[in-house]
Amino acid sequence: MSKIKIKQNAFEGLDYNESVNFYFEKKKEYNEQKELKMKNLLSEKSDISLKKQKYENTSFNCSNCERPVNMIFEQTETKFVVKCGDKNNPCNINNTISKKKRNSFK
Repeated sequence: MSKIKIKQNAFEGLDYNESVNFYFEKKKEYNEQKELKMKNLLSEKSDISLKKQKYENTSFNCSNCERPVNMIFEQTETKFVVKCGDKNNPCNINNTISKKKRNSFK
């Protein structure tokens, strides 16, 4: 697992393919962090409702500011978005990558 930390304007200077790859790399790292926590919780010897509650109350680190505020990854038909999960005081990781339009060749 790569330990690339998103720095200020991390997407700046990246071409489209590099930006999309970087987005998916960060999303993968974040999801692996969440899966590891879930695996650890499931291995605990406690009630499933308590495990669920613990998981729901767990915050994961933003890979830019490293605060336990989670991250938001969104994917629509037209864009990829990554944001800091702090709603009141988010860090500067707020990037939107517009998807390129594909041409259909028939």
